[in-house]
Amino acid sequence: MIGCLCGLAWLAGPTLRANPLKDPRRVISGRSVNLEPLFRWWTNRQGDRPLWAWVHITGTVVATNSWGWTVEGRLEAPPTRAKGTARESASSGGRVKLALLHAPVADLEDFAQLAAESKALHDQSQALSNQLSSAANTLRNIGPNPHRSLALAAQVRQLHLFENQARAQLMALRPLMADCRAKLAAYPDPTKYIVDCFALDLGREANGMPIYDYGRR
Repeated sequence: MIGCLCGLAWLAGPTLRANPLKDPRRVISGRSVNLEPLFRWWTNRQGDRPLWAWVHITGTVVATNSWGWTVEGRLEAPPTRAKGTARESASSGGRVKLALLHAPVADLEDFAQLAAESKALHDQSQALSNQLSSAANTLRNIGPNPHRSLALAAQVRQLHLFENQARAQLMALRPLMADCRAKLAAYPDPTKYIVDCFALDLGREANGMPIYDYGRR
């Protein structure tokens, strides 16, 4: 069990930045783009919004293919820049289905790993709690009989030893679980992956869907 805890110790590292302020340096059509001015504006919302063609996208991935993802969600862009029915609907708060090129697959993989680690921690904690409950029940059934047999006395000592070890393991799990919960809480939905990113509005549509490009990292 202790070996399992060591394998999960990476969770105690720096908190993941699960928000749209990721990958400030990207490449679009062979050209490098620096999104840091937009990220600074997004943080304090002071002055004119730079890089207006870069739109904030949130939504769920409904399909994947070789070029990227199909996302159903919402767009947050300057209203004066909305073009076409889909963009107008999205800018007014409606949901829209869109094509996202060069999707942030690494972000999805990070979330999936974190969710798996969260489940592993929960399962370990639940198993230890169940075992502690079983040990406590056994000790209650044995009772404080001063005339126990040697075998029964040895069993009681083993049960108390197990209880101490299990409680220590649970104590070791708690900070890892708390850190994991904090990281998942930074995502729009800690129970499933939600796209939360900036992507470039290419001003084109395919099959009625507006096309956006996350860019290469």
